[in-house]
Amino acid sequence: MLRHIVMWKLKEPRRGADRAVNARRLKRSWSRARPCRASIKFEVALAQPGLEATYDVCCTPCSADKASLDAYQVIRSILRSSRSSPP
Repeated sequence: MLRHIVMWKLKEPRRGADRAVNARRLKRSWSRARPCRASIKFEVALAQPGLEATYDVCCTPCSADKASLDAYQVIRSILRSSRSSPP
């Protein structure tokens, strides 16, 4: 199994919203890619109030093989290009 861990520390404010709102937006944008992730186990977690967290969002896609990892890379590039448009 191949695991790729991505963590974001968000800046405040961005696009007129605070970090918590932007973290939910980021999680939602990853959720929209769900139909494309046929063979990838995928988890996204947000920092929780009252717990120590250095990062606001953590994404952990797991791939069974190289082909699944390649599919994830395509999804990641699509999401990266969608960041330039408003949420």
